[in-house]
Amino acid sequence: MGVARALAADPPLLLLDEPFGALDPLTRASLQREFAALQSRLGKTVIFVTHDVREALLLGTRVALMSAGRVLLLDTPRAFLRSEEPRARAYRETLQLPDEVLSASGGDV
Repeated sequence: MGVARALAADPPLLLLDEPFGALDPLTRASLQREFAALQSRLGKTVIFVTHDVREALLLGTRVALMSAGRVLLLDTPRAFLRSEEPRARAYRETLQLPDEVLSASGGDV
C-alpha cells in the first residue's frame, strides 16, 4: 500500500527501505516479481535498501555494497558475483552456489 501511495505523487525517484523484509518467503518472492514488472513498466529510478543479497541481485541493475557507511562496491549484479572485493566474496559464499552455476549463469541468480 505504501508503494501505491508513493507512486500516486509520480516522484522521479523512489527510496524503499526493506519493503519485503517482514514477509514470508512465498509472499516475498511473489511481490519481488510484481515489483520488478512494475518498475520495468514505470521506468522509475528506485533505490532499494535490503540486507538480502539474493534480493539485491534479483531486483538490482546495480548493487552497492556498504560497510560502516562507506560504499565498498558499486557494480552490476553480474560483476558483484565475480568481484574479488573481500566482503562481496563473503556475501557470494552465503549464496552457496557452486562455481559451475556462477560461471554458467552469467550472474542471473
